[in-house]
Order: sequence, then structure tokens, then C-alpha cells
Amino acid sequence: MRYLGKITNQRIVFRTRPDPNNPGQTQIQFALGAGAQALAIEGVLLNVSIEVDRWTAESLRAQSLPMPNPLPVQALVDTGASQLALDSTIVHSLNLARRGIATCDTAAGRRIAHLYAVSLSFPGTDLRRYDMLRAVEVDLTNQPFKCLIGRETMANWHFHYNGQSGGVSISD
Repeated sequence: MRYLGKITNQRIVFRTRPDPNNPGQTQIQFALGAGAQALAIEGVLLNVSIEVDRWTAESLRAQSLPMPNPLPVQALVDTGASQLALDSTIVHSLNLARRGIATCDTAAGRRIAHLYAVSLSFPGTDLRRYDMLRAVEVDLTNQPFKCLIGRETMANWHFHYNGQSGGVSISD
């Protein structure tokens, strides 16, 4: 098997405590098991960049129109999501054009969502870039992440989740 790109994320957590040998001083300790706890609580978070899709970018360039800047955001890898989902703020910031509608089954029930096309990349990694992905618009206002990476994207990955160590490895 030949991998095109890989990212490995090992959570390292440090804690401070009073130094028992030096009153008034602090020790910094590596917290064993804390990476696993953080992974279990937060899930798999990746830094991604969202842009207009390749065809829209080519059309804007051909017309000498301004290109929206890529948006760097945190994304949650969500095995419960079938496809890429973007917070409404991303859709509006990139001025994305609707490409249709999709019926989505969510934790809150079935709903209709607007469908868009975007490019997705993973800055600081050698994971491959996706120039054309379908994405639905969702409300992630109260979340620390603004994107959900669903199974449609994950279908291209070899994904290893090590809950005991708190490590994650993704390769494509």
C-alpha cells in the first residue's frame, strides 16, 4: 500500500504542581493518560483550510473577480456525519453559491440543508487536498469547531485512533 500523505497527532499534556523539595517553586510534569482523556472528551480535531471549489476559483480568475481568502478553521472528524458539513459563517464568508439541497439526518432529527461545493486542505501536513467536495450548511455556533469531516472524506483515509495513548494517525 502506498500512502500519499500522513498526519499523526499525539496529544501531550503537561501539568504543574508544587515542588516538594523547593517550597514556593513549581514542577512541570508530563501527564500520563491525559492525552487519552483529552481525545475522549474533545474528539479528533484537525486544522483545515476551506476555500471555494476549483471550478469556482477558475471562473473567478477568468472574470478577473476577487477570490475569497481561504478560511483556516478547526474541524471535528465525525464518523456520524455522512459528508462534509460547514458552519453558516464559513458559507457566508466565502460567499458560496448554492448547488442544491440535501436531506440530512441529524441528532435533532431530519432536516433539509443547502448544498455547496468547496475545496478542503490540511495545512502543515502532507495529506492530499480535495479540490471539489460536497458540503452541507449547518449551525455550529456553540461549538469550538466550524467544520465536520464526514465519512465521504474519511473513505479516502486509513485512520487509526488509539484511545489508550490519545494518538491519532491519518494517511491517504
